[in-house]
Amino acid sequence: MAHKHRKKSRKLGSKLAPKKQQDFRRRKLYLTLTIMAVGMIIAVLWHGWQGWGLGNKYPYNSFLFIEDLRFTDLSDPIKASLLPSPYLEKFSDYFPFTYVCLWWFSGMNPWVTPYFFLGFISLGLGGALMYALRPVIPKWWACLLCAIGLFAFSYPFLFCLDRGNLEIALALLVSISLLFFQKRYWFLGLACLLPAICFKFYPILLLALFIRRRHLTKAILVGVVFLVISVCSMASFYYTLSENWQLWHRNLDYFKLHYVIANWGFSGSASPWNTCKALLVTAYSLVYPSYDADLTTIRVDLLNAAYTTYVIAALSTVLAVTFYAILIERDFFRRVILLLLVATMTAPSGGDYKLLFANIALVVLILIPTKRPFDLWATGLLAFVMIPKKEIFLDYLGRTDAGFHDISIAILLNPPCMLMAMGLLIRDGLRLSTWKHVQRRFWGILKPSLWRSRTAVNLAARPIPVVMRRPRPKRNGVWPVQQIAPIKRTCPHV
Repeated sequence: MAHKHRKKSRKLGSKLAPKKQQDFRRRKLYLTLTIMAVGMIIAVLWHGWQGWGLGNKYPYNSFLFIEDLRFTDLSDPIKASLLPSPYLEKFSDYFPFTYVCLWWFSGMNPWVTPYFFLGFISLGLGGALMYALRPVIPKWWACLLCAIGLFAFSYPFLFCLDRGNLEIALALLVSISLLFFQKRYWFLGLACLLPAICFKFYPILLLALFIRRRHLTKAILVGVVFLVISVCSMASFYYTLSENWQLWHRNLDYFKLHYVIANWGFSGSASPWNTCKALLVTAYSLVYPSYDADLTTIRVDLLNAAYTTYVIAALSTVLAVTFYAILIERDFFRRVILLLLVATMTAPSGGDYKLLFANIALVVLILIPTKRPFDLWATGLLAFVMIPKKEIFLDYLGRTDAGFHDISIAILLNPPCMLMAMGLLIRDGLRLSTWKHVQRRFWGILKPSLWRSRTAVNLAARPIPVVMRRPRPKRNGVWPVQQIAPIKRTCPHV
């Protein structure tokens, strides 16, 4: 009985992380919950006092959006999917596959659809989060409380629920794909990642994880399937492919002019572009005191030139971080964190709902068992990004698409915090990496055939070692003549 009890306890313990790893993971988890809880409590008290105590209206009475526009990020695309071409609506800028999927919700009651869609997605995210936290928090009730805390204190999650934004569906697909990647179920993970790429393009950055000699064909296959699905989805609309493409291009130009260059998307705090634009507008208003931020035509040329420079700098940063993730970083899920942070900041409009990808990066960072010097600092910075920061508004920057002066100080705080967290993670990775490791990854991943030929030449020039193998002795105890056999040498696996 004792032997059976010992075997059972060993089996149960195998599901849990080692004690030291659990302690460090819990430190990161408790630090995250503390920062997010304190920030959310301060925001609730502040906006409650502004709304109920002083009687102020939006944007002072809530850190969410206007109540009259709740769930419009879901209802408007569903309405557009009923048109002969969804791109007839000038605000339709999603990929074609998005409208093909949303068309199936058009037959439901418009009052029930948001609650059904968001409830299903929220349950899926909650289940994925509890499954991920289970090795760190063994007790189910404590794991449930931590999962509820990570959701309830997360401003991007609450913002997505309030707007009904499709970013929450992308978060679920990416989360499930990461769980499959953890179990090395590569094809199942890519099958979940593919719809996310077909909805919005920037999750394709996660395919950089598969630039390996064994997995490169999988990444190429996902890219080909993405193109086929997008073309077939656009071909299913009423107009021709060229006409739908022209309508889509017109909508993208409209979005760029009003949401990127002008003020309509200025309140988004997920992109460094809004930070740079705020600094430019501030400097412009200091030089020209009579400047009116709402008259955006005055500064269109200046912001267009600045935007071109920003795009070049952003693409260079994406390439540099991707290069680092492929060749230098050793840990798989630290590469995931860096790529998720880059995907969060790539879109120039930078709506607050895109911070949900930074939220996924924060959870992945919490669950990494290995300890590095600046992990706690990076965890604290990303947790700070998750709290609402709408106590201070920058009224001189003008009005957004809501028609209010709701540009908060978050546009000056969130992007620098994400960049600093990414820089700390890269610094730790560079300290642990060596030039030999980078060289090996370069020759083994980018040019495997050339690396093999060089290795074969080096091995051919070396002397082949031999070993003395003794067979079993005979019954009379006399050893036969010692036999010499060479060891077969093969190229090491990269």
